[in-house]
Amino acid sequence: MKAVYYLMGFLMAYMLIDGMQTPDYGITKRKMLDIVNWDNSSLASVIVNRENDIAVFNVDFYNNVSKYKYNTSNTCPSIHMEDCIFVKEKVESDYFRVLLPKNHRIDNELSKIPKTKEVEVLYVNSPQPNFVFDLFRKISYYLLAFLIMRTILSSLVSGLVDGVSQATEGSTPFRIIKKDDDDQTVKTRLDDIAGYEDTKKEVLEYIAYLKSREKYIKMGAKLPRGLLLIGRPGSGKTLLAKAIAGESGVSFIHCSGSDFNDRFIGMGSNRVGQLFKLARDNSPSIIFIDEIDSIGAARDNYGGGISHEHNVTLNKLLVEMDGFADNENILVIASTNRHKSLDDALTRSGRFDRKIVIDLPNANERKEIFKLYLDRISVNKDNKGDFAYKMSKKTSGVSGADISNICNQAAILAVREEKEVIEWIHLEKAIDDIIIGIEKRSRMMTEKERNIVAHHEAGHALLGYLLEDCSPPIKVSIIPRGVDALGFSQQEPEEKKLYNKEELLSKVSVLLGGRAAEEVMFGKITTGAADDIEKVTQLVYSMITNYGLNEKIGLLSYEKSRQYNIGQNKLDDIENEMKNITDNIYNWTKEIISKHEDKIRKLAESLLSEEILLGEDIEELIDEDKELINSIQVLN
Repeated sequence: MKAVYYLMGFLMAYMLIDGMQTPDYGITKRKMLDIVNWDNSSLASVIVNRENDIAVFNVDFYNNVSKYKYNTSNTCPSIHMEDCIFVKEKVESDYFRVLLPKNHRIDNELSKIPKTKEVEVLYVNSPQPNFVFDLFRKISYYLLAFLIMRTILSSLVSGLVDGVSQATEGSTPFRIIKKDDDDQTVKTRLDDIAGYEDTKKEVLEYIAYLKSREKYIKMGAKLPRGLLLIGRPGSGKTLLAKAIAGESGVSFIHCSGSDFNDRFIGMGSNRVGQLFKLARDNSPSIIFIDEIDSIGAARDNYGGGISHEHNVTLNKLLVEMDGFADNENILVIASTNRHKSLDDALTRSGRFDRKIVIDLPNANERKEIFKLYLDRISVNKDNKGDFAYKMSKKTSGVSGADISNICNQAAILAVREEKEVIEWIHLEKAIDDIIIGIEKRSRMMTEKERNIVAHHEAGHALLGYLLEDCSPPIKVSIIPRGVDALGFSQQEPEEKKLYNKEELLSKVSVLLGGRAAEEVMFGKITTGAADDIEKVTQLVYSMITNYGLNEKIGLLSYEKSRQYNIGQNKLDDIENEMKNITDNIYNWTKEIISKHEDKIRKLAESLLSEEILLGEDIEELIDEDKELINSIQVLN
């Protein structure tokens, strides 16, 4: 490479010196002087030679010539121009003599010479051409250009190769906690996971396999290779995988499905190979792939330019899982919240054939999780059990991660108020902050808007309280929260898994209660029911297309992901049935609101003055109609 740089330096020096040489003007004059017609910046055909009129060119003067201008001194018109030679003599009244170097490119300034004039052009002397010298010069220029391009391309390729080399041989995005490193050993245990008793029993088999695999091999049992954890975000999948590694005393390698995506083609499969090599080098070990649907999605779901790269990466993962030797003590655990999107080849027997579903915690499990996190924050010990129980009743449908967030938010609120310990009011506010959203009192509303919102939320609360198949409201507020909520009505959480048709229709009625109250009480409707309408649409659509609760559509499933297989007539039928159901429920809901306008006004007035009403407040305001709770039925 040094020789190339030396040669480039020599050629550049030669060209610099060659470019500085001055032609030998006026010493050996060419015996040719052409008089040509000037027209449109181009020289016309030669008219005649006038050798006798050639003037000797003064080189010193030539170097100082400025841009084109006329010089009429001594009644002898002349031309000064860059790269042009000064003309001393006026040949004839309308003739000007201009000397140009050989092969000179005519400058646009010459166009300023009147077209009726004629200009004498002298090709002055320059060194006599030499074929060998000219050939060497041309070769030098081409060779220098080639060497420059070669150097640039070499640098680019070298940088690309170095980048790929670093990506393939250098550090990886995988995080490993080695079993032999006392400082980094996985310290998570099953006892650190509150609740989930059934799930913890399921994973004991895998812990025993990792700790005493010889017993299984001796018995002739086929050892599991993959375990798939299925659950919603925040349900504790990663925590459970770490607990398995901690109980087993093995190395834990943590990665995400997105770690296999790279700007270089082929890097995904390369990293899969790196991952399993790392696991073999640190055996016994657990590989944990979080959000495996990033690389394990069904191949039919991909198309275009990414299809090939995705297939190569997935195929490499399948090959590696099939390539376990009997003496390799490795377990692959993966997590996903979209298990239906995974490729069938990934979940077949011998790969991720074992599945553990991690449901959201029930009331008892939430209570245990709250106890766990309340032990980590400053709460009066005498109140922990009671707080945990009350919080578990108010947080149906939340995950373990949400519970952790609620306890942390309560601690923040206590510090903000400069309290020594966390009180119940902080925990209650934290629930609203995490589940519904942070208070946005700065989101100003006019008095008219506050009045509309109060009646809207009163409509939700009244329907929830009166309908037999609905859980009663436990809190109603007109304080803006979250992204765009101007108020909310919260019903008592349910632990139900199954709902009948009447219960679902009651939910629809409660959701439409806000819009119905606006129309009945003010004669106009607003945009405040947008979120309610979206929820109604999803619920009614599921009733018709997934749950088989519509007689006209029947016991058929028409999921949204399969709509491309549904005929237009059937889609029209589904849409018509959705509209019929919502229209009937909405009209019936307006009738209920009309019968209880006085109760709506009471609730709205209390909301305007108090901003928040609890369940007992609502019951007290409409207690006189208690007997209606069991008499009202939803009409379909």
